Amino acid sequence: LYEKTQGLNFDVWVVDNNSKDNTCEMIKNNFPQVNLIENKEFEMYYQPIFNVKENKFTNVEALVRLKNKTQYGFVSPEEFIPMVEKNGMIMDLSNIIFNKVFSFMNEKSLRQKGISHMELNLSGLQSVDSDLPLLMNKLLTEYNIPADSVNLEITESVAITSGYMLKKNMDELKKMGCSFSMDDFGTGYSNLSQIVKTEFEVIKIDKSLLWPCFDEKNKSLQNAKMLLETLIELMLKFGYEIVVEGIETQEQFEYLKKQGITFAQGYYFSKPLCENDFIEFKESLINKTITKINRLGKYLIFVLENESFISHLRMEGKYFLKNNDEEIKRYTEEIYLINEKLCQMFSVNDFSEIPIFIQNVIIIR
Repeated sequence: LYEKTQGLNFDVWVVDNNSKDNTCEMIKNNFPQVNLIENKEFEMYYQPIFNVKENKFTNVEALVRLKNKTQYGFVSPEEFIPMVEKNGMIMDLSNIIFNKVFSFMNEKSLRQKGISHMELNLSGLQSVDSDLPLLMNKLLTEYNIPADSVNLEITESVAITSGYMLKKNMDELKKMGCSFSMDDFGTGYSNLSQIVKTEFEVIKIDKSLLWPCFDEKNKSLQNAKMLLETLIELMLKFGYEIVVEGIETQEQFEYLKKQGITFAQGYYFSKPLCENDFIEFKESLINKTITKINRLGKYLIFVLENESFISHLRMEGKYFLKNNDEEIKRYTEEIYLINEKLCQMFSVNDFSEIPIFIQNVIIIR
C-alpha cells in the first residue's frame, strides 16, 4: 500500500491513492474484529520544535503512527483515528499514547536534556471525554511527570465547536498545570471573534498559510504574505505564543523570524523521529555545543541546567566550580572576558549578571 524510500534527511512514502481508499474501507469493515488497539501496533514519533527566542530546541511534538505489518501496512492517523473514535476506543488509544510518551519522558529524563514541553494531540472525542482529566492525572503521577511540561494540542475546528465539555476539561487540566495549543490554525473556521474567547496559550499556524508565501507560481503570493504577516502580528498582540508548522527551507525560517514567531517546526529542522533517533538528535546537539565551547580561549564559564551536558563534560575531565565557591573570585576577569564571547556565539543579549546568578560553572583550561 505504501512504499518507503530512505533519503538522506527524510523518508518518502509513495502512496497509491486507490490502495489508500481500499485500506480505509478494509479498516471500516474489519476494525472490530482485528482490534488494532489490542495488537498494540502503535508507535510514537517525536518532532523537535525550535525555540526562536532561546535559540535551541525546547519543545517536541509526539505523533502516533500505526504500522500494521500483517494486513494494512502503514496507516495514517487521518485514517485510523476516526475508526478508533467510531468504535468507542478513543480513551483506550489515549491510554496507550500517554503511557508510551510519559514512559519515554521519564526513562530518558527529557527535561534534563532541555525539553521543557511535550506536545500531545487530542482528537475531537478525546478532548471532550469526561475521563480525560482523571486519566491524565493518574499517568502524570505514575510516571512522575510535571503537569507543566505537557502541552495539549486541539485543532481549531474542535476548539470552536466543542462547547461546554471541552471548556470543563481544559479548566481541570489547567488547574493541574497543563497548557494548551490551538493546532492547525488556518484550516478550520478561522473565526477570530471566537478564537480570542478561547483559553489557549499557543497558536500553531498551519503550513497551508506558509507555503503559498513561497510558491513562485502563486499569483496571489504578495496577498498570501500579507495575510500571514497580519495574522502573526495580530496573534502576538493578543498575547499568544506562535508556532509555525511546515517549515522546510532556511528562507522560510529567516522570513518567519523577522515576523517575531515564538517557535518553529518542520523538516528544515528535523522529520519526526523514533525514540532512539530523537535521543541521538539531542545528543548530537550537545556534542556540537561542546565542540564550539572547546574552541574558546584559555578559560570558559558556562551556566548549565542540562544534566546530560554536564555528564558529557565531566567524562572529558573538565573542572567544575560550584555556587559560592571561593575560587570563582580568582576568575572574575576571565569570566567577563568569556561573557562577551558567549554573547556573540549564542546570540545572547546580556550575560553581565552571570557572576551573580551562577548555578553551575565550568572552567575549561
